[in-house]
Amino acid sequence: MDDGNLQVRGSELRLLVLGPSRVGKSSLGNLLLGRQAFDTRGGWGTEAARGEASGRCLLLVDSYGKKLELLGALILCDLGPHALLLVLPLQHFSRRESAALQARMELLTPRVWSHTVLVFTLGDKLDPGQGRTFQQYLEGTGEQLHWVLGACRYRCHVVNNKTAQDRVQVTRLLEKVEDQVTENGGWHFSLVMSCRMEEEWTCREREAKERWEREGQEKHQEASLMDNMAAYGHSLLILRQAAAKGFPTLMPVCQG
Repeated sequence: MDDGNLQVRGSELRLLVLGPSRVGKSSLGNLLLGRQAFDTRGGWGTEAARGEASGRCLLLVDSYGKKLELLGALILCDLGPHALLLVLPLQHFSRRESAALQARMELLTPRVWSHTVLVFTLGDKLDPGQGRTFQQYLEGTGEQLHWVLGACRYRCHVVNNKTAQDRVQVTRLLEKVEDQVTENGGWHFSLVMSCRMEEEWTCREREAKERWEREGQEKHQEASLMDNMAAYGHSLLILRQAAAKGFPTLMPVCQG
């Protein structure tokens, strides 16, 4: 029985494919499964399919671009996906696209990034022989894409959907996914669990802030009291010195 923790290679690997519309999500799902499991014409809503790839049992959920569909896609992943494959094409990534992507991912809480692998489609645009390498592509992109890469801890992979017979690219992608799953202790992504953890961390941060402010106020009050006592002692010393010299004072001085 699969309790959500992926401990052995033979367990089913649950993958949620997500990203903007018309970036090749369905084509990626077909590439992974080695068959036409998903309709690539788009607009048909979220779909799920099972299959095998590189000796692994897979459950793939191809999510539609809309926000509500994304939440519904999580339900199709049973307990939750072991990994999320965020699909982007090898082309210019604008500020507007970056803002839309971040807004969509925020629905899943910041912890979703630790379960996310960035997959670039349109790998056929690369041609190392002509000087078009993946590294050169990254160097030519703006800070928006580098922010996404950083959020994914630079876990990324490039696929070429036009060479579906190349199963090596599939094997390497799944190896990167399994490495990421291992980093997460084999656990899947759970929106409910992540929300609870976010609430717990928020509560802890609020308590720590309140404790720091309370301790700060106490230290401030203590410092003020010490300053007042020092000022009083200094004034008393001056009065005593004045009385010893025979100068009149405005207040009686106790003779010690």
